[in-house]
Order: sequence, then structure tokens, then C-alpha cells
Amino acid sequence: MGQRIFKKLDLGHDLMEHQYYRDESFPVEVYEDDFDEFPDRTLPCHWHLTVEFDLMTAGNADYIVDGIPHTLRCGDVILVLPGHMHMAKPETPDRRTQAIGMTFDPTMFAASPGTLFYHRFFAAAGSAETGAAAFSAGSAAGRELRACLRRIHAVSADAPCFELQCMEEILHMWRLSGAAMVQDGMQDGEGKNTARMKELKSMLSFISGHYQEKITVDDLRRSASVSRSSCFRNFRYYTGMNPNEYLNDYRLRRSALLLCSGSAEVTEVAGSCGFVSPSYFSSVFRKKYGMTPREYRDKNMVQESMG
Repeated sequence: MGQRIFKKLDLGHDLMEHQYYRDESFPVEVYEDDFDEFPDRTLPCHWHLTVEFDLMTAGNADYIVDGIPHTLRCGDVILVLPGHMHMAKPETPDRRTQAIGMTFDPTMFAASPGTLFYHRFFAAAGSAETGAAAFSAGSAAGRELRACLRRIHAVSADAPCFELQCMEEILHMWRLSGAAMVQDGMQDGEGKNTARMKELKSMLSFISGHYQEKITVDDLRRSASVSRSSCFRNFRYYTGMNPNEYLNDYRLRRSALLLCSGSAEVTEVAGSCGFVSPSYFSSVFRKKYGMTPREYRDKNMVQESMG
């Protein structure tokens, strides 16, 4: 699509990604993922209301969708359905890892949500029990999906009939990969995963609103009206971390943003993100980002001034 557009996540309090389109009347987003652009080289845990296709173009990556790992090699494609929690990180920490991707809002195929076409092929996309499917580079479906994504990325958004070209490729990709998953979802209805996601989102919202304060596991479980064991199980299942690990990671990500967006002292940043001890904050920050908070700020300030 001409100019390279790297994905930047705008996440809400419940980790839902807010997506923005070049043309709001045509809700299709085309982007590139360079894992070097993400803190800790990790695409953070999130979900969205759109259908996502990603193609690995360099390196290998581990995608975790609803707690289920999918290892993607260069040339592999993954489909992620709406409403399913996912994250990704390079399989090899020091190797360049990149992907190209596309998301689209399935309601774009409905004159209204009640139309037969939409109901038959897209309406249950958000309630399918299986949240993702991976397609290897050597499979017939994988080769076709890869070709579709490359064609979409090759066409300019200003080209005549750009929207029609995208629609053709999206419908072809959906027929190859997503339609069967959605129809299974229509038969199965809402399952355990849907209920667990609702519980987790309640706890994530609580963290977003109270991360500056002292938070216990009991606080979290009460926010979603679940047992302590369910709280641990949901966090482990969807994020790969226990509640305390996730809370610590969330606070560190917030602190990294604050360090790069203001001139507050490191001790102020630590306190505003819920860390009582500045020395502990510096220790865990170094463990996650490989440098002290001050070094992290200086490095990112230099990159910004050069950019």
C-alpha cells in the first residue's frame, strides 16, 4: 500500500484495541508488525471486534490465542476471530521478526446485521469457540492466503477500485479459512470460553482503574464475582501469567509510557504506577526491558529526536 504503516496498539481498560481506519466507511486496516517496535519485543495481550489475518514475513513468532500457543514460521498465516484474547512474541529473542497483516469489520458485509448473507457467514464470528487457526506456508490454503495478503499490501489505497480489490481478496480468504469456524460457532453457541472472557475483562477493567493502588487477588476476584481458583485459571489461560504477574507487567508497561511522555522523576513514575519501592521498581524494570528506567527514557528520547 505504498507507505509502510506499522501497527501501534491503542488499548482500552479491558485490553480491547481501538482501531482507526483511513476511511471510516470502509473498515479495513492494513499494517506491518515489526516486533522491534514493541516494548520487550512483545505484541501485548489484547482483543478486538474485527477479524485479523497475519502473515509472518521474517523470523518466527509464538502467537497465544485464548491461552493456546500457535508457532508461526516465516510464510505461515494465522487467522484470529473477533473477541478472542491474543498476544505474540518472537520465538528467538535476538532475531528480526516481522509480519504483515490486515483486519476488517465483518459487519461491512451487511446492509444491516439482519441480512441473510451476514447472518449465514459472519454473524457468529465473535462467538466461535475456537479463536484462531494457523495455516502453514506449504499447505494449499496457506499459499493462497499468503498470496491474498501480499496482493492487498501491494495495491495503493489511492488506486481506482481499491475497495473492490480488497473485498475480493477478503471474501476469498474468508471462504478458505473463516467460514467453517464461524458456522461451527453458530452451532455451538456461547461456550465456556465466552463466559471466561467476560470474567477476565471485568478483572482487567478493575486493574486499569486501580493499578495505582494496592490490589490483591481477592480484590480482583470480587470485581468479577469469581472464586480465587477461577481468577488464577482465567489469567493463566488467556495471558500466560498469574494475576500478580500480570498486574506487575501492566504497571511496568504503564511506567514505560510515562517515562517516554513526560519529565517526571523515576521515583514519581514508580509511585504513580503502584510501586511502593523505587529500588524494587528499578530492579523489575531492568529485568523486563534490559536497562534502568533512566536509560530507557534517555534511549527513547534520542530515538524520538532522530525520528
